[in-house]
Amino acid sequence: MLDTAERAFKMIAEARSQNGIRIRLTEERWLHILRGHPELAAWQQEILRTIEQPERIFAGKLGELLAVREMAPGKWLVVVYRNLKTMVSSSLRF
Repeated sequence: MLDTAERAFKMIAEARSQNGIRIRLTEERWLHILRGHPELAAWQQEILRTIEQPERIFAGKLGELLAVREMAPGKWLVVVYRNLKTMVSSSLRF
């Protein structure tokens, strides 16, 4: 079993942002996402696709980016990530 430090760096998936930067999804970040949003367990590929093919990108207040994609009428997937650290921070579904 991996300890917390090992999970923080174990990459489980990646995507390329609109800027062409590789965004890593680590095991630690994926578990963080699922703790807050267990309903996203089957949405990993959609999260990565949202980074690669967002309908819109918004700048956050602390340097993060929010990639947004409509999944169904009135249902939006928002993926929060940072280009500098190249890892997915969190995901939200509205």
